[in-house]
Amino acid sequence: MLSGGRDRGLDAARGVALLSMFVAHFAPVDGPGKVLTLSEHLTAFLFVLLIGCGAELGRRSPGRWRSSQVRAAALVVVGLLLMQLPTQIVVVLVWLGLMSLLAMWISHLPAWAIAATGVLAAVVEPPVLDWARDWLAKGGHDVISTAAVDIAFGGGSYRLAAFVLPACAGILLVRLARADRARTLVAGAAAAVVVALFVLDQAGTALLVPYSGSLQEIVFNTALALAVAGLTWVVAPRLSVLGTVLAGAGAMALTIYTLQIVGDWAYFKGGGATDDRWVILVGACAGALVLGAAWLPVARATGWRGPLEGTVDALARGKWPSRTAGGRGA
Repeated sequence: MLSGGRDRGLDAARGVALLSMFVAHFAPVDGPGKVLTLSEHLTAFLFVLLIGCGAELGRRSPGRWRSSQVRAAALVVVGLLLMQLPTQIVVVLVWLGLMSLLAMWISHLPAWAIAATGVLAAVVEPPVLDWARDWLAKGGHDVISTAAVDIAFGGGSYRLAAFVLPACAGILLVRLARADRARTLVAGAAAAVVVALFVLDQAGTALLVPYSGSLQEIVFNTALALAVAGLTWVVAPRLSVLGTVLAGAGAMALTIYTLQIVGDWAYFKGGGATDDRWVILVGACAGALVLGAAWLPVARATGWRGPLEGTVDALARGKWPSRTAGGRGA
């Protein structure tokens, strides 16, 4: 555990999501066998799965409703502000904020209902996506209904409907896999699904296209996120230095995400032609890890996981963190 009772394994998984995000945003090539495109499948789904983990961990926490609403609002507001900056990155924070509210409600269901909700959402996503895009293409709708349908069902890169399955998977991972052995078994089973679907994709049977909204893509992305989260949760606490550095970056994911968008905007404003460059990718990964490690003493002394995280925590609790603040979370 990190100071303040945070789970280092889950924070490290969030750190892996950050590194995957940088690969998705800045890698100039697909890599051998298009291995680097796996980041396009993994990143958002891993963030959402970890939101599900956090919803389950905090299900019985005092003041959970206020805290969840404040944190969700903070993600939406920061996301909307970052969307005003012209970059080549599609900001996902609005969807993550709304999913955190939805995950909070789903986490109160029994396990079988959570599983059924995730499966049902994944099955209906493809036909609903087709309907929503046809509806949006017709135009003539009011602004509110257009935005609601776009965010929930018809968006290009991100849709709430596609994120329900990984959120449910994260909730069930925490609820049902409470020991390292169980988490390892879950990660192994999820990895087997990933390999099977990847082989079928190479054979032309199951086409895995990022952001397509197909059932096989949603299942593949969720299984990949489950495998990475489960394995990292088990392994990271045993890696003293690397685990701590990854967890430090993951704990301040909102700050690092924001710095990424602002930095990308500044790069293009300064005359940059493209951000798909190795130097940017390596710099972003190294910068995130260094910043996470450098902030650890501040986090231990103040309870502030990061500049933005500390502010959001204070608003969520209705008071500033004490020197020993923290509270259990993901």
